[in-house]
Amino acid sequence: MKWKSAALLPLLFVVASCAAEGGSRGSGISSDIQGTVDTVVGPAVSRSPQRAALRLVARLHSVLESEPAARAQSAVEGIRVAAEGTGARGQTDSNGRFSIAGNFEGRVSLVFQRPGSEATARIVVDVPGGGTLTLNHVRVDLEQGEAIAESQDVEFDGLVVGTNCPELTLTMQSQPSSTLDRYTVRLDTSSIENAQGRPLVCEDLRDGDRASVEGAVNPDGTFGEATIRLAD
Repeated sequence: MKWKSAALLPLLFVVASCAAEGGSRGSGISSDIQGTVDTVVGPAVSRSPQRAALRLVARLHSVLESEPAARAQSAVEGIRVAAEGTGARGQTDSNGRFSIAGNFEGRVSLVFQRPGSEATARIVVDVPGGGTLTLNHVRVDLEQGEAIAESQDVEFDGLVVGTNCPELTLTMQSQPSSTLDRYTVRLDTSSIENAQGRPLVCEDLRDGDRASVEGAVNPDGTFGEATIRLAD
């Protein structure tokens, strides 16, 4: 499955929502956030002198006892990633890739932290219920306390709840959803097709139609460059 890229997006905000608190809501919905960390800027160890000294001793001891063939950890490996306020957490692999899943939807604060450092970096994202949000080429700045994704992609199933064909916009509600989170999809950069892949136009859509959306997140929080496929 191929996702298209969007422009630089430091923060992703919800376009329209009937609930503003976001995070975990006990709805039983499983959503996913995945991505790749490309760069990490900031302290590698705690600024506490005592803790730093203890870690240095432990590191020297480990080096002296380690086997020559032991693999060195990459600069983007082992970064802890957590959806704040939920139990969803994970860490990056040697290539900086991460993936977390949990019972959350809507606006979520994603927190990055390097082991051995008290500093954290955050990015606010908007996750459609039951969908997948992908953060591409993330720069984690532990000194500034922020993380920035070069682009973001989204995939979710939803219901058509409104169309504005003259303006070429579509409003969708993610499904399943406990909070009626709604998202605007720009049709001027997207395509619509039925379940068999036949092209459709805006006027073919009806409120209540079920559809899958696979596209990119625009700087204003709308979705675009998307493929919208109606269900049978």
